[in-house]
Amino acid sequence: MNETPWERLHRIAEARRSQLGLGRHALQERGGPSSEWVRGLKERTGDPTPRMRTKLDDLDRALQWRVGTSWGLLKDDRSGWSQTSLSAEDYELVQGAGDPSSEAELSHFETLVLAALRNMPPERRGAVMAEVAKLLGFAIAEFPS
Repeated sequence: MNETPWERLHRIAEARRSQLGLGRHALQERGGPSSEWVRGLKERTGDPTPRMRTKLDDLDRALQWRVGTSWGLLKDDRSGWSQTSLSAEDYELVQGAGDPSSEAELSHFETLVLAALRNMPPERRGAVMAEVAKLLGFAIAEFPS
């Protein structure tokens, strides 16, 4: 799928709205932007402006996402991400990785890390896993490649 960041944000936001069981106008009722504004996301191009930040943050709150999620979907470079990593991020955002202290947030991180490791060349994977284990304070010195 070859979609712009704006189209992707629109698709994920609509799927999340549906997942939450919210009608079109419910986002605005929850303090989010209007349904017209959300519908217009798929037509936008270029980088978001600082003036859009408030509406994007309002969208995050209405969708029960961590504030800054929508901005990150538009601004953070994902060009090097595999389809598996993008799909994992989509899934977590739709299913509900919202509260940073929640189990869903940990699951989201776990999914992204596992997807990245699976897509890594085997000769590099062992070294990365060993480095992560070291950062976490595990005594494991080496992983097989």
